[in-house]
Amino acid sequence: MEATIPTINTYHLTRSFLEAMVLEVESPTLFWVKLKNGQDELNELLDYLTMRMKRIGTKLTMAPDRIHVGTLVAVKEGRRWQRGIITEVTSHTDVTIHLKDWGRKIHRRKFDCCHLENRFREQPWQAIPCGAHGIRPVSPTGWTERDIILTKALIEKEWGEIKIRRASGGEFAEVDFSTHRPDDFRRHDLAHALEQAGAALRSSNVIINHIIGPNNVIERPEFRKIRSPGSL
Repeated sequence: MEATIPTINTYHLTRSFLEAMVLEVESPTLFWVKLKNGQDELNELLDYLTMRMKRIGTKLTMAPDRIHVGTLVAVKEGRRWQRGIITEVTSHTDVTIHLKDWGRKIHRRKFDCCHLENRFREQPWQAIPCGAHGIRPVSPTGWTERDIILTKALIEKEWGEIKIRRASGGEFAEVDFSTHRPDDFRRHDLAHALEQAGAALRSSNVIINHIIGPNNVIERPEFRKIRSPGSL
């Protein structure tokens, strides 16, 4: 039986500040972070995967009929091999692959996908899906393109600190995220910056839920109001 890849359980992470980099932004309430303390282990794993695929990669090429949504694969990106999961079969020859160690999606041909050996499935996916705590969109239809572009400009590929305010489903976390640049001693809080820019509203009685697609892939956020203790 083939192994799956676990996720980092956000229920078990400290509620103190954690140093992290924002890898990829989908919206203010869905972005992917990498913890600093997991960098070396991931690099060692991917170096080993790359070395292994150089030696026996041709033997691990997958037949197209074995590739479907939820299949774990090894795929080459640049000079390095990565772990990924198929999230969409876009045609009889093409697929979308989520590189869940990095929080981003790539498109590849089916014949670019190789079997991911079980030895590379033990370490959890390293990217953690997060959302800014205590905010909601100004627009009733959700986050606008402007909101997303602004969030990318503020935090994507930036180091900062996360403080988990609420864990959900063992994988997703609502967080306070703040950046701290070497030339500026102040912390810059994401939620505050979006509010000041008119891109978000503070909302203490809203929590973020996410629609979960096939194979526990997070697809999109929805917002649920918390009932006050005296409400019916």
